[in-house]
Amino acid sequence: MTMGRPLKMGGNGWKYLTESVTPDVGEIELGADSARYYAAPGTPPGRFLGRGLEGLGGRPGAVRVGDEVSSEMLHNMLARLADPVTAEVLGRQPSTGKRPPVAGFDLTFSPPKSVSVMWAMADRGTKTVIEDICHQALSEVVGWAEDHVFRTRTGAQGIRHEEVRGVVASSWMHYESRDGDPQLHHHVIVLNRAQATSDGRWRTLDSRGLHPWVVALSERHVGVIEDLMTERFGVAWDQRDAVGGDLKREIEGVAPDLVAEFSQRRAAIEAARE
Repeated sequence: MTMGRPLKMGGNGWKYLTESVTPDVGEIELGADSARYYAAPGTPPGRFLGRGLEGLGGRPGAVRVGDEVSSEMLHNMLARLADPVTAEVLGRQPSTGKRPPVAGFDLTFSPPKSVSVMWAMADRGTKTVIEDICHQALSEVVGWAEDHVFRTRTGAQGIRHEEVRGVVASSWMHYESRDGDPQLHHHVIVLNRAQATSDGRWRTLDSRGLHPWVVALSERHVGVIEDLMTERFGVAWDQRDAVGGDLKREIEGVAPDLVAEFSQRRAAIEAARE
């Protein structure tokens, strides 16, 4: 998993998420043009997820997990830090100073490359099952993170950590890397507002507490995908040397040369680093 670029408030960069719809943890500053990356041509529409949705729309159930993210809803969240339905600002009115406030966080989740290769070479029915597995793994990890990772801070200088009722998030599935290789991955845009369990007030998330969990969340996501792929297709897994000298688990029977052939972006990055 990676955490990508900041999404800033203001402007209309959020429109890219909903146009043409058929790893690092990134802080998303309100309205950043870079947000246009998420809804690349040919990708599915964004969908809401997170238990924090219960606090939106003026009543429970106004926004549900799986609902499509409209352009107006996305604008309310990323350009105004507001409720996607009522357009009311969540919590404190964001500042409009020189440095735009952080609107949210971009968490990117990818399965092992061999899963994307298997998907690319499969029939439509098999592709759908693999995509569903990726959705299931994402939902499990986000739910786990709501229980164990996402927190807010209260008190003088944010001295006290507090649990939140859940997060308000949207997921955007992409099929390719920037270099055009098959690469299933989800961008999860987590709004930088959550209700504290103690009093229900909307506050910012604790970004400093989120960053140390990047690797753990990534490994959990991959582990869930491995289990679901084995359960559904009966595949086995082996450990291989990856580009850059890392060790990765890939599906047995998916040739290493084929995995490498479809990893051109990673290879280019490693070559540039060397």
